[in-house]
Amino acid sequence: MKQHGIILVITLLLLFALALLGLTAMNTSQLEIRMSGNLIDSLHEFQITEAILNKVEKSPILENCKYPPLSKARDKTPWLDLPHKCSEKFMNNTINYVIEEFPNEVCVLINEQRLPGKYYRLTVWPETKDREPLVLQSTYAVPNPSAVCQTDTKTIPPGRLSWRELN
Repeated sequence: MKQHGIILVITLLLLFALALLGLTAMNTSQLEIRMSGNLIDSLHEFQITEAILNKVEKSPILENCKYPPLSKARDKTPWLDLPHKCSEKFMNNTINYVIEEFPNEVCVLINEQRLPGKYYRLTVWPETKDREPLVLQSTYAVPNPSAVCQTDTKTIPPGRLSWRELN
């Protein structure tokens, strides 16, 4: 009885299919490792940027970082190209920020009292060389003792009023 090596051919085909399956599994796992690394990097960048956002919101307003409102659009270009923006080093990262002061007066509600206040928009982004920066923006209000609170002025709570990511 001659079989002419058919068992050998079938075995080689099965080995080739198993090798191809193993190679595909390896490529898939390498892709998943790169994806999880990118996710970790972006979450780290987000946490650092938000930490600076919180820190700047709670610190006194720096005059050299203040501008009138630059843009109502959701475009991040005006902030990235400003001639004098403030920067801070945080965990080996340089974080830039700009504070926009809105001209309209507001009243800030603190302990059931209406106090005069100022309304600001803060834009924060890290310096990046190899990709688009993550841009975070918040609006917030702080008491302004040098102004007078009119009866028809809008009353808002102090602190952060809104928050958004511009990417």
